[in-house]
This record gives sequence, C-alpha cells and structure tokens, in this order.
Amino acid sequence: MKKLFSILAGSMLLVSCKHDRDNSVFQLTGNLKHAQDQDIYLEQLYFSDKAPEVLDTGHITSGRFQVSGYGIGEGLYRIRLATEKAGFIFINDQPELQFEGDMKQLDYQHVQLSSPVNQRLKQFIVQTDDQLKALQEQSARIDAHPVQDPKDSLYSVLVNQYDAKMIAYKKFILSYIDTCSNATLTMFAAGIVTGK
Repeated sequence: MKKLFSILAGSMLLVSCKHDRDNSVFQLTGNLKHAQDQDIYLEQLYFSDKAPEVLDTGHITSGRFQVSGYGIGEGLYRIRLATEKAGFIFINDQPELQFEGDMKQLDYQHVQLSSPVNQRLKQFIVQTDDQLKALQEQSARIDAHPVQDPKDSLYSVLVNQYDAKMIAYKKFILSYIDTCSNATLTMFAAGIVTGK
C-alpha cells in the first residue's frame, strides 16, 4: 500500500510539474526601430472565428517595449501597435522571447524572433509570401492581357502558368502540414488552407 501511495504521489508531482510548465507566463522584449512612442498590445490569436484577445498593453519608448502573457501550452500571439491594424505574429514556445523589427521594413524577412520555432514560422511566412506575390503578379499579367479569351494562345499560356503556380502553392502548404513537427505551426498552415 505504501509503495502504491509513493507511486501515485510521484506521478502527481510529475503531472503538476508538467502542468506548471504548460501554464506559464511568457515575456516578449523587443526593439521596433523607427516606431513612434505609443501603446503596443499583446494579443492571443485563435484558430477559430473568435476575435483576438488583448492580454497585455505595453508602451514603446524609443523603439523598446516589453509585454507578457499567460499561455496554456504553445499558442499563436500577435504584437500590434495602437496606430496599426496589422501586427507581428509569434509562438510562445519559450518563457523569454526577444523581438527585433523595423517599421520601415514590415515584411517578415526583416523580423527577428529568438527561438527556433519562431524562426520556422518566419521561414514559412516568407516562403508563402513569395509564392503569393508570384501568384498576384501572374494574375496581373492575365488581367493586363488585351484578349480575355481562352481561345487566345497567349492568354491560355498565362492562365496555365497561373494554375501551375497555384497548384505548387497548395502542394507546398500541404507538404508543410504533413511534415511539420510543431502543432501550432501546423494549425497556422492549416488555417491558410481553410482560410481561417
């Protein structure tokens, strides 16, 4: 009986330690160059139709800021300036995260986050942005073509090129979903496919 009690007590201790790690406060410290002094919001994003929830409000002073939140396991979060509708997304995979960005270069190519999972998120966003840009450029070529008739050979070539790029884009995302080892990254990629 004592042995059983010891095993149960040890199991409870392990579960509570795991529980504490999964339900922990995380902090994001950052430097956003060329940002005006203003409020910055830490928002939790959801993989549903639920609106983002503001968890913390910090203040940017000379580009520097700090915000913190409480996360139940890994999740998707965003920092957003009071004067902007868009923001920078990240995953709370570590208790202390560092952010570097520049208001004059808002694409993810120029954003730095201090964790391996966030580097993979950045890489995925940059790759999908590049493919979407190529799709938009191809769509503009189709729209600019003077003859919008499928019987026109050049128009057909442009449409076929667009279709091939779209298929490659979808295959890239599905392949990423199939091979990604991080649940939050997988859900983010799946959200692109489903439009959520």
